[in-house]
Amino acid sequence: MNTNIRCKQMFGKQYKKQRSWDLFVYLAKDIAKDLKICLKTNKSKNDINYNGEIISINDWKKILRDIYWSFDQIARDYPSSPWNIQWEIYWKQYGQYRAFEDWMEERDGHTYYKSDDRFIPPNKDLEKVYYDQVQHGLDLFSKYFVQLVQYDKRFYHYPEKIANDLRAFKMYNIHGIPADFVNNIDICPSEKVNDKTEEGAKKWHEAVGKMYQAFYNISQKKYVEENNDGLMLFAKHYGNLWD
Repeated sequence: MNTNIRCKQMFGKQYKKQRSWDLFVYLAKDIAKDLKICLKTNKSKNDINYNGEIISINDWKKILRDIYWSFDQIARDYPSSPWNIQWEIYWKQYGQYRAFEDWMEERDGHTYYKSDDRFIPPNKDLEKVYYDQVQHGLDLFSKYFVQLVQYDKRFYHYPEKIANDLRAFKMYNIHGIPADFVNNIDICPSEKVNDKTEEGAKKWHEAVGKMYQAFYNISQKKYVEENNDGLMLFAKHYGNLWD
């Protein structure tokens, strides 16, 4: 059976298998779009109750803005990252005037991009600050996900939506393994490497399963402690949700 047809049968008539190929981008676009509308149109003045902790509506709006910024950056391929800013400066000065063949070179039977000393890499500390800020928004999304679902109607369906996305991802696009699931692997192929890769793939598969279960539980109004583990895994490994 065509996998797109199967996906539509399992996850809804509008679901496409391609969505799970770059799930982190598809979801980021949806979340950023809905958060942008939410911030403009939701006029609620009620404070937010987070497990007994009261969050003022002003602090809540700041949390939402931080979440929006992170997903908007991901959806637009990190336009404010120091690396991309430096690349944009370089491209405007030099890159657009280079012929295509000037970009490439042949080495050892392979084609590589040529290096250019005129490109100035950004400070690594600035890169870390930027990506830490992106991660902060992802962490806030997972931490306050239940409150967000309850706060705005645009997010009522998100628990089921993300659960379906993760279920499809687990079925079709589980091939890439985050580095922290595979430790101390030598570059050269060997049985040892294969064993570690298989072990890492199993752990990654289990982690995605925990993410799925958390969102599924929330969609069923089942609020249990295990949900927090799955939500935190979702934030930590969000950037790995691609094929």
